[in-house]
Amino acid sequence: MYNCQIVKYPHGYQVRLYDTPHDLPPAPDDKLTLEKLSDLDVLHRWVKYDLEDPGHIFEMDQSDIDTMMENMVEQEQRSLRSSMGRTVNKVYYLARSNDWEWFFTLTFNPEIVDSYDYTACTEKLSNWFIIMRRICPGIKYLVVPEQHKSGRWHFHGLFANCDNLGFVDSGKRTKTGDIIYNVGKYRLGFSTATKVRDPRRVTQYIGKYITKDLCAVTKGKKRYWCSRNLDQAEVEKKYYTPDTLQLLLEQLQDMATSITSSTSDSLGKTYYIELSEEWNDE
Repeated sequence: MYNCQIVKYPHGYQVRLYDTPHDLPPAPDDKLTLEKLSDLDVLHRWVKYDLEDPGHIFEMDQSDIDTMMENMVEQEQRSLRSSMGRTVNKVYYLARSNDWEWFFTLTFNPEIVDSYDYTACTEKLSNWFIIMRRICPGIKYLVVPEQHKSGRWHFHGLFANCDNLGFVDSGKRTKTGDIIYNVGKYRLGFSTATKVRDPRRVTQYIGKYITKDLCAVTKGKKRYWCSRNLDQAEVEKKYYTPDTLQLLLEQLQDMATSITSSTSDSLGKTYYIELSEEWNDE
């Protein structure tokens, strides 16, 4: 059981403090249990009526149907929020655990692959990764999808150890004057690549593409791709009494470079406290 995590990233520490301790068995929820039983009862009557006389289905109380549908929608929304949270946390953790050289955007030529078809795009991209690992044996990457308003898919990624990809000056510049390159070895569509200047900022940026809408559209499908050689930051777990946890939060506030928080239905409030590389947790 723990309510504190200390993550030792290459460029600083992140301390996470949880109102609700982790690794505890879920507490019984009488209300939810009653709702589930109610839904099951409604479903049982629905099936029973259908077997005896399909016409009886229309004799169901509309309020029962409405309650069942509302609970199903809410359960689906909770599932999406939970799924999005897990994906965002994993992408952020992997992104911040490594040093990156490049930020890529990769699109698809509709003459090569149907850019509206998520499965077709990801299959082509996965094959490209296999080829690139042969060209750049030490390549590191972390890639996430984004769906344009038009419905077309493209991908954003962090890359390192990939000099053999053949970067070509596009002749364009970013707002800060950095060169925008094209990736010579990427021939599935249009590509851009820019040098990573701010490691912390780019790791936050990559996670913003993981949205609830994305999770809904890609339900049951892969949502990020990463090479197997990625580093993973050391994570230390601790447990403190509620009073000690509050005291720790107050002490860390004076040392933190930034503090953010989030609240979830199952975990309560979580504080994310950023500390410099010089900080020592002893």
